[in-house]
Amino acid sequence: MKHRLFFAFNLSETVRYRILQIQQDLKSFDEPVKWEPVEKFHITGLFLGDVEESLLGDLRIETDSIAKRFEAQKVTFTKIGVFPNLKNARVIWIGIEDNPFIMQIAEGLRMIANNFKIEIDEKKFHPHVTLGRVKNHLSKEFIDYFEKYEFERFSDYISSVDLMKSKLDRFGSKYYIQSKFNLKGELNG
Repeated sequence: MKHRLFFAFNLSETVRYRILQIQQDLKSFDEPVKWEPVEKFHITGLFLGDVEESLLGDLRIETDSIAKRFEAQKVTFTKIGVFPNLKNARVIWIGIEDNPFIMQIAEGLRMIANNFKIEIDEKKFHPHVTLGRVKNHLSKEFIDYFEKYEFERFSDYISSVDLMKSKLDRFGSKYYIQSKFNLKGELNG
């Protein structure tokens, strides 16, 4: 049996609702965007795709080993953006300032996936929270607003890496924590 899995850095409820406020500002325009619900806000560490159940035990052991190498850290949200660009936007996101901690953990997760021969996307890792998925072209008014949009920086603490399961139902996908891997030490920052 296979499970659709990914690694995530889940966020506090306070920060998820702060992100929701930014999303609400953007939703004031009637754009062709499928906006993500607040309960799905997270930073994806690595998307694994469909993984054989027989790998889960060893995958958990290796992930726990990676997590224990890192101290819990603060991340700061500083910007919004789109992939790939505003003219052909497909994803609207909010991102964090450069953070070596997140990058190192993500690289460790990639190494684990490679060790287990799990095929992963080789795109450069860009830590972000997906706000919405664009279904068609964005209006000039929205683009003008988006390019000037600013918010006061805010932070959250990352204290675990979570193995998440994505399940589809008739309403879309839902995410469930399968395993939580706590980082070591006290929160820094």
